[in-house]
Amino acid sequence: MKKVIALTIVSFLIINAMLFSSMEGVETIETETEPRMTLIAPFANKMYWGSAAAGFTDAGRDLGVSTKCIGFTKIDVEKQVSAIRSAIYAKVDGIVTAGTEESEEFRQVLKEAKEAGIPVVLVDSDVENADRICYIGTDNYDSGRIAGEDVIATTGGKAKVAVVVSTMEVENQKERLRGFQDTVKAYPEIEVIKVVEGNSDSRILNERIARLLEEEKDLTAVFCAEGYGTTSMCQIIKDAKGEYDDLKVVGFGVSEMKNQSIEEGIMYSTIYQNSYDMGYRALDVLMRVLREEEVPPLDYTEVKSIRKNNLEEINMDEGKKVEWQIY
Repeated sequence: MKKVIALTIVSFLIINAMLFSSMEGVETIETETEPRMTLIAPFANKMYWGSAAAGFTDAGRDLGVSTKCIGFTKIDVEKQVSAIRSAIYAKVDGIVTAGTEESEEFRQVLKEAKEAGIPVVLVDSDVENADRICYIGTDNYDSGRIAGEDVIATTGGKAKVAVVVSTMEVENQKERLRGFQDTVKAYPEIEVIKVVEGNSDSRILNERIARLLEEEKDLTAVFCAEGYGTTSMCQIIKDAKGEYDDLKVVGFGVSEMKNQSIEEGIMYSTIYQNSYDMGYRALDVLMRVLREEEVPPLDYTEVKSIRKNNLEEINMDEGKKVEWQIY
């Protein structure tokens, strides 16, 4: 019995010696996790925000970053704040979202992100004195200026104009309106007679634009300072079958429907923003922050007028490949 025990012990020692000797020189392999970045957009769509999300995810692929794109069916600041807070709880490495100037809850959640050590980049609309790393997007004042020049060009400097915005609580809408007004005020025969808020909600927009056209019989031009208002305006004019053929429309954003409206003469022009670049550059900035590099507080992207003669400059397919998590 003692011999059996002794042989067992010897065998155990030999096996262990062989096992440990076979591990000599083997290096410990540590698994590296990709940085996790989240885009939280006000909308989940295939055009403007789809293009931004495409840029964001393409940058993630190029830079070896895990990306997630979250969006909503309509503007809802509470849901946006909640999504940002969830990203903070999930301990992501960076957040990209659009600013909401008038929301103290939004400012508070950016402060929470900063306290958690999570950098936030704002795109599309900035928030003054907020806890963000930088703003990447359109110079909204300049886009309003370009729209003003288009209205002047299509009306000959004589018009009664209405402006359709999402909501005046959003900084980009304020700046676009300011740039537009500053430009057209040099023409005393151009008068801005009304500003209509539609909250980027098709039902509200259709109702309020229809009422605008019914009440303001001497209206000769409209500047739609955001995409959903532009779509509603074009559809209402198209459905009216010639009733508003003399109305001059300058819109915002690109889509197949807007391009067709320009080709058909329903709309004179639309203001193009390079949202793909916004998304791509935002993720690049977050990675630079993680590497402790300095980044500029403002980074303006391309904006230009699209008319019938340069429609081919727009890529309509960028945002169609994005996988959204929609709330």
